[in-house]
Amino acid sequence: MADSTVNSVNADERTSPRAELTLTEDETVTKFPRKRLLVAVAVLSIAVLLAVCVLLLVLLLTKQGPNICDTEQCKQSVLYPTKPGLIKSSTEQTNQPVVLPTKPSPIICDTEQCNQSASNILRNMDKTQDPCHNFFEYACGGWNQRQVIPNNTLEVTRFSELDDDLKGKLKELIERKPLLNEPESFDKVRKFYNACLDLDTINGLGARPLTDTLQSLGGWPVLGSNPGGSWSQYSYNFESLWATLRSQYNIDAVISTGVQIDLENTRNYILQIDFPEFTVPLQFRANRQKRLASLVPESFSKDFGRHLLLLDELEDKRAAYLQYMIDIAVALGGDQSEVARDMNDAFEFEKTLAQHAEDAISDDSDLPVTKTLSNLQIIYSEVNWASLFRLLMPSSVYPPVSSYDNILVMSPSYLRSVAGLLRTKGHRVVANYMIWRLVNKMVPFLGEEYVAIHQKYLKAILGISAAPDRWKLCTEQVNTVLPFATGRMYVDEYFSTDTKTKTEEMVGQLRRALRAMFGSVRWLSYSDRTKARQKLDAMGVSVGYPDWLKVNYLLDAQSADLVVTTNSYFTNVVNYGRRVAQTQLGRLRLPVDKSLWDDSGPAVINAHYSLFENGIVIPAGILQPPFYHANMPWYSNFGGVGVVLGHEITHGFDSTGRLVDQHGNIENWWSYSSISGFIDAARCLVNQYSGFVMPENGKRVDGQLTEAENIADNGGLREAYKAYKTNRPSVQEQLPGLEDLTNDQLFFLSYSQVWCSVVTREGADWMVKYGVHSPGRFRVIGPLQNNENFHSAFGCQSGNYMYKSQYSTCKVWY
Repeated sequence: MADSTVNSVNADERTSPRAELTLTEDETVTKFPRKRLLVAVAVLSIAVLLAVCVLLLVLLLTKQGPNICDTEQCKQSVLYPTKPGLIKSSTEQTNQPVVLPTKPSPIICDTEQCNQSASNILRNMDKTQDPCHNFFEYACGGWNQRQVIPNNTLEVTRFSELDDDLKGKLKELIERKPLLNEPESFDKVRKFYNACLDLDTINGLGARPLTDTLQSLGGWPVLGSNPGGSWSQYSYNFESLWATLRSQYNIDAVISTGVQIDLENTRNYILQIDFPEFTVPLQFRANRQKRLASLVPESFSKDFGRHLLLLDELEDKRAAYLQYMIDIAVALGGDQSEVARDMNDAFEFEKTLAQHAEDAISDDSDLPVTKTLSNLQIIYSEVNWASLFRLLMPSSVYPPVSSYDNILVMSPSYLRSVAGLLRTKGHRVVANYMIWRLVNKMVPFLGEEYVAIHQKYLKAILGISAAPDRWKLCTEQVNTVLPFATGRMYVDEYFSTDTKTKTEEMVGQLRRALRAMFGSVRWLSYSDRTKARQKLDAMGVSVGYPDWLKVNYLLDAQSADLVVTTNSYFTNVVNYGRRVAQTQLGRLRLPVDKSLWDDSGPAVINAHYSLFENGIVIPAGILQPPFYHANMPWYSNFGGVGVVLGHEITHGFDSTGRLVDQHGNIENWWSYSSISGFIDAARCLVNQYSGFVMPENGKRVDGQLTEAENIADNGGLREAYKAYKTNRPSVQEQLPGLEDLTNDQLFFLSYSQVWCSVVTREGADWMVKYGVHSPGRFRVIGPLQNNENFHSAFGCQSGNYMYKSQYSTCKVWY
């Protein structure tokens, strides 16, 4: 042993006095007198004793350390990894003092992007607010104070900010000089956009495009013998007018008719009838099918038009609607007294339809039924159903619709009531109302004289007193009409493959997080956990854009049947409506397309879950700050787009998603005990959110209406946090100026600043009455109140508004 020790010491060490102590015991004794030997032994004993004490202390601290402090802040303060070279290796420590690790200075991200992001975060905060009292004001107070709500909108949000920025980018791309070998569909984009901007031509045409259209339909009775009038009850045919409005202009008037996924076999389509959406302020964006659950609202609730016609509290808005009907008919040439009578009759007819729809909704026994067309003819003989569908369906549907075809009647009660109404109402009343639905849709695409009347109506209904800038309007519309062509423009310029790859990796991490969470949900039975994991594993994902988007001929084929002209904005809009209707009706004999991309392209600030396809779509447009930051710390991206991804994934398991299995079929795939547990957990959220009061109007949020979105918000936040904590790197850079906040705190701050928003009183009224999403304020407060990780990060305790105990927190997925 002694020989090996000697051999391990280099030549220089052997010549030193200290090295001599490492020689054999005999050699040491012969070199020192006895007294000096005793001193040496004493010193050595003390050194050994001290070493033992130090060793015991280290062992004790090692054992107890995790119980002393395991918070994120303690980890950053004490447990930073030591920089290379700070503690020497065992061979290097000889003759060197031991250097214990100390708290290093934070590693600051000093890139331009980090500096800009840090500056934005700080500007948006209000640090005078107590985060445990109102985290929305703490996170968003600075941003909120800077906002001025324009008179052409009801609210300003981080989403609307990004949407304005996206419109500006699209404007620049559309107005660029064409490039060689670009897709042909880019030319259609420019034609539509330029026709929309050409107010000289639009104003010069006046109302003629609309009156010519009315003439082709047999005339609008209210206009008498004026252009667009000359209606004759002898040539009027209800089924023909109905079929033309639906198939050529995409308008449902008295009864909604279409083709939808067969709920009993989601691989096929089926004919379907329902009550229509009643008159609402125009949203140019085509109404999406119910199967899409979006991150942010895209249109008014279907309930609004019905309530406008029926509720006493909306009497002033109802009067404004009737006046709008009269003003438009007079502006188109109708006689004032005749117009007042005819439009009042049409208005009362629509009110009656709305009341029948309301009665059907209130009738729990009014359930969907499937009938053959021949059965339908026997029961509801007031309509010639065979004639209607022969005129309605595109020629591409083969074999043609016959009396043996099945049709899904969504509301037998409504259909029965309308059939009776059609027996008693005169043709003139019905025709005036049906054609009014076309007029109402197309007025915004006429000259400024008519747009001004429409804007007056919007002010009375919504409090919006000004139209958007023309270029913004035209950019939004062309992005709706040709979403994949404009999306290709955007993706080529602004979206990187790296962003797509990293986002897809995050989706995988969030899947694993939710998969693990299923195991801890107490109300979910063991067998149902397995089924939930199977649905999660089967869930499709598309990030950025569909794969075919960058193949020119495939992109061009997508819009090949849309005719766009340079000299008629009105005609372009009509052509678009026809294309939407023909595409939707033409699906009848086709297998269901399980593609996740529907009518929304890549250049949108939104995301959605497709119910029957069981898949999520994350468009390129939303993958930008404050949601996604390239090369930023993980807490920033997981708090932003990570929660968005988690939100959409959770929709597969919300109050609607739980009714559909992994293949998109409607199936009761949970046990009774799991269903009961889910309902109880969801009820907790309903009660919690129903207690939130909007400060702008003093009205409560509708927790029942917002239930599914609140489940997705709460679940998405938990999934993102779990994925972040599981996958975060051991060392993360901090943002300059935010060193006083821990990484966990910055995660929750990143999440909350996504929902910064200010709203008018009118906007608050619409949100609480018709919004399926909670207002931004409560998309922050609600999930954070329920999140124990947030409480720990900010030290929130009992008595704080943002704190709920483990016994009172509402958790569906955790």
